[in-house]
Amino acid sequence: MNYYKLMLNDDKKKWKKYEVFSIDFYNNLERIAPKDAYPHLINSEHKLKIKVIKKGESPDFASIGTYYLIANASKYNKAEISFNGLDLLHVAVEAENKDYIVFHFNRKVDCVDFNKSEYIEWPTDYMPEPWENSIAQFFLKPTLQRNKIPS
Repeated sequence: MNYYKLMLNDDKKKWKKYEVFSIDFYNNLERIAPKDAYPHLINSEHKLKIKVIKKGESPDFASIGTYYLIANASKYNKAEISFNGLDLLHVAVEAENKDYIVFHFNRKVDCVDFNKSEYIEWPTDYMPEPWENSIAQFFLKPTLQRNKIPS
């Protein structure tokens, strides 16, 4: 089984026809950075919103910065994409009648074989956030240790 971190590149030609969203969330006029959004996303009293910064077709999937992957709620239901270790939260597109499902992975499995993987390290002066991998900024060719992957 192969595992990958999906990162969308909005600059690529195939993404040109789709909407591009802001990297921040909004609660009314309050801007909320992605790294601070989780407590707001799980609070059912307020529905966070994202802004469209480039008009186009609604994508099936998009990203909010490098923190969150989102799926178009009109095309997927929670039962189709749900699994243990994943919280499915909601966010709305501001000024439009569109909802997206926010993927929040709440389970981390450290199974990378760094001796066999190709990756780009963090800059020496960067201090990774607790949720970021402490060694690799990006994996070019990840190799996993099968015996560390839970069944």
